[in-house]
Amino acid sequence: MIRARLSSYEQLHAQKVAARPTKEELAALGKQVYRPDHAARHAMRDADLLVNQTVCWGHVPGVEVGTTFPDRTSLMVVGMHRPGVSGISFARHGGAKGDTFTESIVDSGFYESSAGGGDTFTYSGEGGNDFLGSRCQVGAQAMERGNLGLANCKAHGVPV
Repeated sequence: MIRARLSSYEQLHAQKVAARPTKEELAALGKQVYRPDHAARHAMRDADLLVNQTVCWGHVPGVEVGTTFPDRTSLMVVGMHRPGVSGISFARHGGAKGDTFTESIVDSGFYESSAGGGDTFTYSGEGGNDFLGSRCQVGAQAMERGNLGLANCKAHGVPV
């Protein structure tokens, strides 16, 4: 099922790229940018074709080790990584008052700590990066949100 959904996403993405609106058409819609990847994901959401969209700790059902993905949005389509920008996907286990745990991490390639191209990378956590400027670490990271989730996963032996 995962391969079929990725294939559907790639086909929809190609259609959305081909149907890219002009700057004038975007302006008429009140938009400045067009993201064909997001348009493809929204079309799949509207057709109820997204899979694994609930919180998942550990292995994501149907996704084999070694599966490659064409882009970050395709990770969202199959439930591998839910956020569109953040490198850490996290949630509370046990509701609003539960402990935070991390579901997944991805290397965006945006920061100085990004290894780029290998099978492994060192993830330095979220926060403290100059995302729009130098992309360097410019401040301390807090033990909250995704960073707290990573620490809780390590403490409780929960796979990420």
